[in-house]
Amino acid sequence: MARHRGSFVRAALPGRWRAVLAGGLVLGVGATATLAAWNDAENATGMFGSSVFDTVSKNSTDATFASHDQTPATLTFAATGMSPGALFTAGLDVRTTGPADPPALASTVGGTSVLTSAVPAGDSQLTGQLEYRVAVTATTTTCAAATYAGAYVAVTTVPVGVQGALSANAANTVRFCFQIRLKTDAPNTTQGRTGTVTWAFTSASAS
Repeated sequence: MARHRGSFVRAALPGRWRAVLAGGLVLGVGATATLAAWNDAENATGMFGSSVFDTVSKNSTDATFASHDQTPATLTFAATGMSPGALFTAGLDVRTTGPADPPALASTVGGTSVLTSAVPAGDSQLTGQLEYRVAVTATTTTCAAATYAGAYVAVTTVPVGVQGALSANAANTVRFCFQIRLKTDAPNTTQGRTGTVTWAFTSASAS
């Protein structure tokens, strides 16, 4: 009987040690979780500002630029007595805004100005017999002496690729010269009529 008892005690001891060791492991994990760590943060702020792109225009024979996004500039063709085949010219100067154009802000970027539409109004018996072509020139060239390329087109049509590059801060001016005429075979019913043509330009910034 004593041998049986001693054997029981010896068998129980390893279990006790296992319990003590397990408890130690649990305590060790708990102690690690409560340790503090140093920490710090950094911040950065960026500053941003938008560019400015605005254009003004004028009749090439005038001295003052102005914004004409609502009211069109007036081109002086002096074409109130048109006859078949007679040529009439006028020009539009376009540039970006500069410091001398209050209240507009001076343009900080350049871009491109493109002829995008031609809309006739008034008596269609007259405007239907009008045709024109366009040249993009420097302001040192008068429209009367400009070199016009391509065939004449109807006043409801826009020739492809009529555009000019604009520099920032009014650094350059693009002149669009128009040469218009009454068709050489315009009928007698065209006489004594009036009409207008409004050309629209769309300017877009380069960036």
